Amino acid sequence: FGVPPRKLALLSLLYSDVAGHNRIAQFNSRSGFVSIGNFMHSPNRDAVHFLVQHLWPSLRAATMQHLLERRGLARQMHATSDVAETEAPRSIQKSVRLHIYGAYASAKDYALHDPQNGVLVHGHAKDQFETLSSHRVLLAPLRFGAGVKGKIADAWHVGTPVVTTPFGSESMIGPRASFGGVVAESLECFAAKAAKLYSDPIRWSSCAAAGRRLAADHYNGERNVRDALQTIENALAQMEEQRQCDWYGAVLRNGQHRYTEMFSRYLAAKKLAANAHKAEKSG
Repeated sequence: FGVPPRKLALLSLLYSDVAGHNRIAQFNSRSGFVSIGNFMHSPNRDAVHFLVQHLWPSLRAATMQHLLERRGLARQMHATSDVAETEAPRSIQKSVRLHIYGAYASAKDYALHDPQNGVLVHGHAKDQFETLSSHRVLLAPLRFGAGVKGKIADAWHVGTPVVTTPFGSESMIGPRASFGGVVAESLECFAAKAAKLYSDPIRWSSCAAAGRRLAADHYNGERNVRDALQTIENALAQMEEQRQCDWYGAVLRNGQHRYTEMFSRYLAAKKLAANAHKAEKSG
C-alpha cells in the first residue's frame, strides 16, 4: 500500500515466558489429538467438519497401526475406523481420540460428537493452555483463511506440536524447516503425517522443542511490549521532524478540512437522536 517502513511497527502476540522444560507435559503424559477454535469463525468450523467427516477415519486407523507396531503387536489393519476399532487393543482405542473444543458450537457442530469412533465435542475450553497441554498433537486442517493463527501459537507456547496445511502455516513465524510440527502440503497426506507424529516420541519431542523456541523467540510478551513502547517513545521524540516530510499526514491534519470536528458532530447528533427516540418510546 506504499506505507513508509518508518510508520510501521510489529506488535506480535504477547505471552509470558514459556514454561520451563520440566513444567511442560511430555509425550507419555499426553493423549489424544485436539482441535480448538471459535466456531463463529468460518475457517475453524469448516476445518473441524472436514476433519471429522473426511480425515479422521483414516487418521485414527493409521495412528492405531503405528502404535501397534511400536508395541510389537503389529497386524495389517485396513484404513477404516471399523476395522481399527475391532483389532486394536482397548487401551490404544481409548488413547486415539479427537477432542474438539470451541465456543459458540451449534447443534450441527455438537452432532459431530461420536464417542464410539473416538470423536468428543467438548465445547468451550475454560483454559486453552491447560487444554492444549493435556493432548499430544493439535490438528488444524485449515482450507482457507489468513493471518496469524492463535491456536497454533497457543499450542507452541505449551509445547504441543501442530499438524496443519499451508493455509495454517501462513503468517506464522519461521521457515518450514523449523515449524513446530508438520505442514501437510496436501490434505491427502495430512492423516499419514499426523499419525506418524502422534506415535513417534523422538519426532514429537523435536517438533515440540521447535514450537517452544518459536514461541519464546517471537511471542515473548515482556520483550514485545518493551519494544512497542520504545517505538512509540522514538516516534514522539521525532514527531515534528517526521511531520515535516509527511505530506499525506499534513493533508489529513489540515484544519480547513475539519474532518475530526465534523465526525464528532455527527456522533453527537446521532446520540441525541437515539436518546430522543428512546425517551419518546418510554413516554
